[in-house]
Amino acid sequence: MLKRAVGLVLTGILSLGLWSGCGRNEVRVELKGIEGRQVRLAVTSKIMTNFNALVSEGQTFPEAEESDYVATVATNTCLEQKRVTVCGKPLRGIKTYTISFDVPPDKPMVPQGTLVFASDRDGPRNWEIYAIRADGSGLTNLTRTEGSDTEPAWSPDGTKIAFVTDRDGITTREIYVMDADGSNQTRLTEGESFDRSPAWSPDGSKIAFSSQRTGSDQIFVMNADGSNPVQVSDGTASDRLPAWSPDGSKIAFVSDRYGNDRKGNDDIFLMNADGSKNVVRLTEVMDYDLNPSWSHDGRFLLFSSSRDGAEEVFIMKSDGTLQTRLTLTDDFYEWEPVWSPDDLGFAFAGGKGRNYDIYLTDRTGRNRVNLTNDAHQNRHPSWRPF
Repeated sequence: MLKRAVGLVLTGILSLGLWSGCGRNEVRVELKGIEGRQVRLAVTSKIMTNFNALVSEGQTFPEAEESDYVATVATNTCLEQKRVTVCGKPLRGIKTYTISFDVPPDKPMVPQGTLVFASDRDGPRNWEIYAIRADGSGLTNLTRTEGSDTEPAWSPDGTKIAFVTDRDGITTREIYVMDADGSNQTRLTEGESFDRSPAWSPDGSKIAFSSQRTGSDQIFVMNADGSNPVQVSDGTASDRLPAWSPDGSKIAFVSDRYGNDRKGNDDIFLMNADGSKNVVRLTEVMDYDLNPSWSHDGRFLLFSSSRDGAEEVFIMKSDGTLQTRLTLTDDFYEWEPVWSPDDLGFAFAGGKGRNYDIYLTDRTGRNRVNLTNDAHQNRHPSWRPF
């Protein structure tokens, strides 16, 4: 009788263990076709510390709990995302949930063309605009004034450079334009406010910029000669850092219209270039999302974000999906990204403290090159294809 009772108890315990699931789940990401080359893989879920790394083979994530697992693969030529849902636990053994990618052949970024950037190498209160070829040669000082010249932006045809300066008074910022060699520096904006962040329309006929002339930062559009400035943002928040889409129909911009606390809540939005309705929010995190930059084919946006701590460079599709971090140095600020002419990489300003340099990297964050490599601040890169 006693043996029967003990047997029933053991049977019940074993039965309970089996019904509650004694096995485990794992998520396996397969990367077909990479043949040892590195790609960026990001895997996220609500209950797992996010994984983001350059890998040369697939990855397995053991002890996967119930959740949606989202995997994103980024190369120089693709950005693809897939997901799988893990449910319960198996009664015994291991249940594998597989996410499989067929990674297409890649292309290397070949640095070409010319970049302009702002540097304080003439003194902390005397920023100047410099040009440098993408191979690091031909460093040229384009502006030589007592004020600070910053935020250079190439015109689409590469013959003009718009920039911001305080040469007309330290209480204002005005937008100027000059020829590619630094000659014919001409003032475009007039007023007692801060006008900043010039962005050319794709056909070169107009310039979008942010201005505080109405009291807070707003987006304006003017003709390329400075005439007929028109406010296109709605005035309900601080709107700034415009970036014109390649087809000319949209402007991406940064706004705090959903609130801004001490931690910061700047997000990236899209609006029609003529200021008509249909504002679309692309990012939704309680941190700073800044510096949107369109790929030349209009499919993607680069931007910088502090959502993971330090400022880092992210990529997303132009509809706001597939937001993926591309730089991974937590103690190093990386921001102000701009696309390479071939869309296979980007330039950005990166550094610590008061020492920023202009870097080039491919679209996965590999093969980083320090283009300026000096002990000063070098920021605001803009890249033309020749």
